[in-house]
This record gives sequence, structure tokens and C-alpha cells, in this order.
Amino acid sequence: MRPLFINSELKTPLNLHRELNSQNGNDSEIISASNLIQALNAEVSWGSRNEDNSKLDLLLSFNHPWILGQRVLLFSQVKSGSSFGKISNNNSIKLFAKGIKQAQTSQNNICLIWYDHNTKENYWMFVHPNTNSKATVLGRNHLLTPATKFEIIRCISRIGKQNYFNARGLTIDVLTFEKVPISDYRKSIKKIYTKFGSIINPLYGKVNITNYGWKHMFRKSRKLTHKNDSLIILPYLKQLLTFQPDRHWIISFITHKHGDFTVLKYEHILRYEKIKNNKDANMYEIVIKLVEETVFPTNWKKENLLSQKVFRKVVLKSTSLKKKKA
Repeated sequence: MRPLFINSELKTPLNLHRELNSQNGNDSEIISASNLIQALNAEVSWGSRNEDNSKLDLLLSFNHPWILGQRVLLFSQVKSGSSFGKISNNNSIKLFAKGIKQAQTSQNNICLIWYDHNTKENYWMFVHPNTNSKATVLGRNHLLTPATKFEIIRCISRIGKQNYFNARGLTIDVLTFEKVPISDYRKSIKKIYTKFGSIINPLYGKVNITNYGWKHMFRKSRKLTHKNDSLIILPYLKQLLTFQPDRHWIISFITHKHGDFTVLKYEHILRYEKIKNNKDANMYEIVIKLVEETVFPTNWKKENLLSQKVFRKVVLKSTSLKKKKA
């Protein structure tokens, strides 16, 4: 049978010309929905902007990664093209104020998704009604990947303000530390430490308390005062990590390849404020460092068994005290 187009010149697509904005926008929404379904292992429903102009393009639902039986609902808006963002020469991600303002009109917490036609990648930003609606430069961790699920959960939990730590109920014991010989005190703390195993934190899920953290905190090169701070804090580690910190942020993010897999490594700071002690009127801030690694196939968009190939681990790295004078 003769091919229908054998004597026809196929049209060259108009690419990103303005007259195809609607078509390109719909294509971007479909691609983004597909990528989100894979990355989050989610179900999706949507109302097209051409049908109802609601600005709520997608409604995603997926299983909470560490709370068994809990389903997470996530509103998302999809934007595309150079009027909503750009990738700079140094690979920094910049989303313009236009898209952020449009996301805020819904008065809901929104995961803003920007599809870049040049890189053919999605980039995300969590927007809530009080987000500063100005152009925003995002870190490299805002590229949509199977690791995004865990970051989104942190954003949702933080906005919800549930399970926050109430420091008024904690007074750290400084006097006992000063009275007991340091070698004896350290042995007793090591016994407590080895029994922790793991602790479930609302923002990070299962935090593994391993020899990695102990070795880091009590290495020879660490200052004695910092070692002593850790010994004072560690008995309260479970009491602290069970709750959200007052503040938390990422201080380091690196990515590398391991065979056919991509490894994302984060270092997080958790800060618990207004901690009392039983010696004087000084207040303290307790600082906890966590290391998180997420591993997934580099070519994850083409994986048919992706959920079996996403691995994640969070471990304690260190603890320290910061004194706040009375």
C-alpha cells in the first residue's frame, strides 16, 4: 500500500511561536502530568485551563512515604515557556513572578511546575498564599525527580505546622555532666545511643541512628567542647527528633552518578530553640545535622519498575549546642 505522505512535504512545526501558545501549553501539561505521575508514583486528575480557567491544572494523590495508610493530596499548576522561567548558563533555575502570582490566586498551597522546552525538564516550587511573589532563584534540587516526593512532604508538613516541638517541656541536665567523670558519662551515653536504632521524624521519616554519627561526633579532630555538647544532647535525641524543629534548611546538596543510578545527597540543619538547663538561666539552641541520600535510575522516565528502584536513607550526623545568654 502506497504511504499517504510519500509525495507531501511535511510542515515544519512553528515551535514556540505565540500563535501556538494554547497547543504548546496543553502539550506541556500532558508531559508534566506524565512526569509527575512517575516521579511521585501518583494518581492525577485535572481540569484543562481551556475548559474552566480555574488555574488548578492538576490534582495529585500519592501514598505518604513513611505514614502507612495516609494519602497525600497535592494541587499543582503547570507553566511552560520563557515567560515563566529560564535556566541560566550556570544551570541555576529562575522562576519569574508572573507564574508565582498566578499560583497564589487559588488561595491554596500549590506545587508550581515549570516545563522548560529547551531542557525538556520539569522544575518545581512550593507556593503558599504568603510566599513572596517575586522572581525566585531555585536550587538544583528543584529539578523534578523521584526524590521530589520527599521534599514535597517536608513542604506540606511545615506549612501544616503539625507536630512542632514544644521546648517549654525540656530542660537539659548540665549539672550531672559536670559532676560525673567524663569517661563514665560517655560510656553511659553510648549505651543509650546504641538503643535508639531509628526515630521517626515528621519531616524526614525514618532517621537512622548509626555508628556513622557517633564516629563523626567523637572523632579526634573535633573540638572537646563540641564533643561535650553532643554528650549532653544525646539523651534527649528521641524527644527532639519525634517533633518538627523550629527551623530547618539544606546546607549542602550534591549529585553524582553511580552506574545507571543518580545519587542525591543532602545535608540538613534542624534547629530547636529556647531550651532550658538545670544550672543557670541561660537558654540554648540545639542544632542537629542529618544526611539524606536518595538513589534512583538516571533514566527514570523510561523505567517500568521505577517504584522498586528508588532507595532512600537518612542518618544522624551530629548534634551541638548554641548558648543564648539570659
